[in-house]
Amino acid sequence: MKLDFYLAHLLLLALIFGCSEPDSSQNDLTVIPVTAYSQMNVSAFFSTISYLPLKNRQGQAYLGEVRKMEVDEHGITFLQGHSSNDASICCFNADGSYKLTLNHFGEGPGEYSTLTDFNRLPNGDFLLLDQNGMRINQYNQEGTWIEKIPLAGLYYRMAFFPDGTSAMYKGNFPSADPNRLVFLDKDHNVVASYFPAEPYSSLFIIASRENFRKIQGSSNYLFNLFLDPVLYEVSPTTVTPKYRVDLGDNWLPGSVLQKLANNPDRKLARKLVLDQEDYVIYFNFFSENEKVVFLSYFLHGHLHWCLYNKSNQSTLNTYARANNIDGSLVGEDAIWPVYLYNDEVVFVLQAPDVVSKLKNIAKATGRTWTELQEHPQNDFERLASQVNEVDNPVLAFAKLN
Repeated sequence: MKLDFYLAHLLLLALIFGCSEPDSSQNDLTVIPVTAYSQMNVSAFFSTISYLPLKNRQGQAYLGEVRKMEVDEHGITFLQGHSSNDASICCFNADGSYKLTLNHFGEGPGEYSTLTDFNRLPNGDFLLLDQNGMRINQYNQEGTWIEKIPLAGLYYRMAFFPDGTSAMYKGNFPSADPNRLVFLDKDHNVVASYFPAEPYSSLFIIASRENFRKIQGSSNYLFNLFLDPVLYEVSPTTVTPKYRVDLGDNWLPGSVLQKLANNPDRKLARKLVLDQEDYVIYFNFFSENEKVVFLSYFLHGHLHWCLYNKSNQSTLNTYARANNIDGSLVGEDAIWPVYLYNDEVVFVLQAPDVVSKLKNIAKATGRTWTELQEHPQNDFERLASQVNEVDNPVLAFAKLN
């Protein structure tokens, strides 16, 4: 989106709501150019790729739609489910073995009515955000419920800091506080808030999948708002613009934003945004470590990956076609979700896709399935004896160049 469109949009919202905004000056922001696309395969991003099949507990259901993934020293944690009303937490150990599932729908102690987000604390405890229940449930790393933390608002995403404070994103839900980003103190009282809510109209139905992502090696978070090309750094009580992603003409134009802001018709929102392939409207993933900023987004019906090198300010931006990475991946859906862990990009390969690709490899090389299993020629082929079509997916750990 053009800079003047972006500033005009923020000015309009500020005039309507008169609420606090962080300093949105664009002059000091690092610009990540995402206007040039390469036909290179995303394997150009990586030096090596290793694979970790996730192992089912006997009788455990297949891991469903993954809405969020975190990888840390405590293991691999997924928020799974088609919606917040059927979501659960599934956790695996670092070796891929099954650890536990948190699936406690209800209104009693340790239960939740909706599940929209989770955090892992440094000691391994789980924090589960119950939006409709206006509470956070804390469980220890073995899954035992510890306490309920009551909240005063309908919060959709959360980011906890080591000092016990937190940042909460509530979207466009009606509330006494008209702002979308709210900071809470250790007693969970509001101490600061930013970003006035959009008009309670067609924009209500649209939200990004991710709002907070912890910066690797830091206790702060990257934060992004739907329909905003700026990535902000969030620390306790403070939000600071950090990067502006320049998508050129592929960002949703200000004229369309104006129509959405002024027209409460949800059909218009779907026509202009949800079914629109010509524009980028949000980033479905973003993360940062000390060397790179990593982004993914959809445009023209294709998933794209962008890797920004902070040291030399270079950008790799390409269609995230997975057909030929290491001769192993299939389908664009096979590389979502994504997580940046240390110097590796971690992404999910669905088990049926892996099995299908392996069978194609066996056919192309003139081997039987048994021969492929017994005499694998690389790390990917070794999955033939470890994965089946009703098993959990495989994680790929791709080391950045």
